[in-house]
Amino acid sequence: MHRSNEQGDAVSITQKIKLQTWDLTETNCPAIKEEVEKLEELHPKLPKLTADTIVLHPMNHEFHIQAPLGDMSFVLWDEEEPLVKWAPETRRVSINCATAK
Repeated sequence: MHRSNEQGDAVSITQKIKLQTWDLTETNCPAIKEEVEKLEELHPKLPKLTADTIVLHPMNHEFHIQAPLGDMSFVLWDEEEPLVKWAPETRRVSINCATAK
């Protein structure tokens, strides 16, 4: 948005943001249970903590996971990371459930 109007202020940019939220459970979206089970089986790897690689302006994939034993928030940019590959299918399943109502 900023690139299309570099002179735009924060208020005008904020007004263009569209946010969708859904309250999906395994009751109203049985497919979501399968996606959560897939998430539990993933074996993500921590990124290397060395500074020998520089990534310029990567596509960021932001995750926020809330679970009974704790919460996690992180950003990944490796397209081969299992969580990055899992996310689009889960989004598709979520949208299908939300729009089927």
